[in-house]
Amino acid sequence: MTYRNEIIEAIHLGLRRGYNRKLEFRNKWTAFEGKMTEYLLTVSVANELHDLRTYGKNTAIELEYPLYQFYNNAFPEAIWTNQDDLFAEHEYLCREYSAEATKERMDITVMFEERINFSKNYRSLHGIEIKAINTGYGGVLKDIERLAQSMIENQDVTGENSIASCYSAFVKSYSNGTRPTLRAEIDHKKQEIQNQLDARLSNQIRNNQAYKDLEFNIIPKDIDCTPFEDYYEQNKHIPDFELGWDPDSETGSILGVVIEIIRKQ
Repeated sequence: MTYRNEIIEAIHLGLRRGYNRKLEFRNKWTAFEGKMTEYLLTVSVANELHDLRTYGKNTAIELEYPLYQFYNNAFPEAIWTNQDDLFAEHEYLCREYSAEATKERMDITVMFEERINFSKNYRSLHGIEIKAINTGYGGVLKDIERLAQSMIENQDVTGENSIASCYSAFVKSYSNGTRPTLRAEIDHKKQEIQNQLDARLSNQIRNNQAYKDLEFNIIPKDIDCTPFEDYYEQNKHIPDFELGWDPDSETGSILGVVIEIIRKQ
């Protein structure tokens, strides 16, 4: 997958634009938001994935796509064998893999168009699950397991699994609120998030033999980061600045996190 970095950047950009859109709606640009529904983030990430032009295929973006259909569409519905040989015996093969129908849905899917036997089908390419600000890790890990499950069924009589990669994305907000947030505190919090995620991924996902052929990578990126030290340096030259300053609510960190799931090389 040659566009691996581009899709990660598109998801991060979507998280950033979704968060900033929330601030724009509220006309509140200085505070660090600790609450936010995932809807704005999901739509913003979907927009960025739609605008990405590096898939190399005709693609479609789906929102709230049925999970079992994403699993099933990793394989063609049916194929004729030996299509390139006019003199060979042909056999019509139907997909044997079939995921159980449930009400579960995937936040965003990238599907690609495939033409087989003069019919057009949409096959699964990427799955993305989004969580809102400061969602607990339990929900994130449940999403990751659903995504990983879609990639471990590798072969069907009709062909190979077409899902190239999957992603879990969410936002973490940190601010003291009652006093200025210092750079050392922000750095410590970022490392804590990384360590906690890494440990839980290893304990609950990576060590599961079912996922031994998958790789789980954590890619964090700042959406907004304003430690007190930077806040003070940026504003200290403004006349009477300290009369109206509010470093308790205007310092902190908003961190976007993307967890990439790919097959090991």
